[in-house]
Amino acid sequence: MCHLLSGSLSHNGTVFVIAPGKDNHPMGLSTWHGAALYCNYLSTINGRTPPYDETTFACTFQGYGFRLPTEAEWEYASRGGEHNPYYLYPWGSNSATSADANYDLNVGTAVDVGSYAANGYGLYDMAGNVEEWCNDWFDGSYYSSLPVTNPVGPGGGQYRVVRGGGYSNAAIFLRCADRDLNSPSGVIVTLGFRVVAFQ
Repeated sequence: MCHLLSGSLSHNGTVFVIAPGKDNHPMGLSTWHGAALYCNYLSTINGRTPPYDETTFACTFQGYGFRLPTEAEWEYASRGGEHNPYYLYPWGSNSATSADANYDLNVGTAVDVGSYAANGYGLYDMAGNVEEWCNDWFDGSYYSSLPVTNPVGPGGGQYRVVRGGGYSNAAIFLRCADRDLNSPSGVIVTLGFRVVAFQ
C-alpha cells in the first residue's frame, strides 16, 4: 500500500530508510497514499498525532503532526511572501531559466535540494525538480467557490492535486498558480512530496 519506490527512501516494513548519499535528495516515485503514510510515520516517531486514517486516508486537521500541504498552503508557500498575484514564479515574473529551476530536462534528473536559490520564505524547489502531492482532491471549479480562509479542498474526488512542476516539465508548469492532478495511486519518477507541520 505504501508504494515508495524512490531510490532515496524506502520502507522495510517497520521504518523508513534513507538511501546512502540521498540525505538531501527530493522524494520521488511515491503514490499519494505512500506520502500520507510517511506523514503518519513522521508524526508518530516525533510523538505527534498521525493526521491520516490508514483505512480511509481522510485527513484530520486537528492535533499536532505532519501532513501534506493543502493546495492553498502550497501556493502560499510557493509565492515566498510575494502576495502580488501577478508574480508568476517563486522568484518573481521573469521567465524561467536554467539558473532558476530544474525543469524541461535541463539537467535530466532530480538534483539535491538547495541546488537552486530559495524563495522568500527560504523554501527550495517550489518550482521544478519534482512535482509535489497536495492533500486536496482535485476539482477544476473549486477555486470559484472555496472558503476565503484556510480552504482544505473538496471532500472527495478521483484525482489528487499536484503542484510545482518537475524536472521534465515545461516552464508553464512552474507557475505558482499552475494546477495539475494525478491518480492517488499514480507513480511517476518526477512526482514526490514535502510535508508541513500542523497544530
